[in-house]
Amino acid sequence: GYALRDKTALTNRVLAALRQFQDARSGAAPILLRISLSRGADLSLHPRLHESPNSRTVALRPWPSGIPRCGFKIEPWHEMRVLTREARSSGLAGFLLADANQIIVDADAATPLWVDATGAVHIPDPLLGGVRSNTVKRLCVAAERVGSHPLNRLQPGSFGLADVLRRGGLLLVGTGLGVRRIESVDGCELAPSPEALVTIQAIEETFHGLITQP
Repeated sequence: GYALRDKTALTNRVLAALRQFQDARSGAAPILLRISLSRGADLSLHPRLHESPNSRTVALRPWPSGIPRCGFKIEPWHEMRVLTREARSSGLAGFLLADANQIIVDADAATPLWVDATGAVHIPDPLLGGVRSNTVKRLCVAAERVGSHPLNRLQPGSFGLADVLRRGGLLLVGTGLGVRRIESVDGCELAPSPEALVTIQAIEETFHGLITQP
């Protein structure tokens, strides 16, 4: 529609909507917003679900049958939001979503990063159909500026729960969660190797630098 062709008009509409939303919530605590634009150029703002700030455990779930694995968010995305609400109400940081072969494709509201026992970082192969992560992309750009950084050797591939439990570490990365170090999956405690812990700390420090930079 015209809103996509006229970027200035679209920007002005978004800013006006944000100002109106902010005025209505004057004095309230900060939240995250999802901005949606329909094909008919209807603009809407949706508050993000409250995160579980202290949870460091996840559970493994099958990929929802109603959501195509196409690499980006499309309707009916409400099924994924239902999963996220279920995870939060259960006190979980989220669900790991796996295919029929128990290979981890994605997570409900974040991107899983597996750090193996050698300290190498793995991300689900985009060909599996998981959503591309803007937060991971920003982390990789920041890592390139550092020079020697584990994320500079980020490896797309296939890994499952057995791999994660093999002296490795697991991170969930997303806009709402930030970089969340996971300590258990389905009740199984993770025991990262010293090399994995060094990598995890480097990624956490890189994310901290992103959110504190002016």
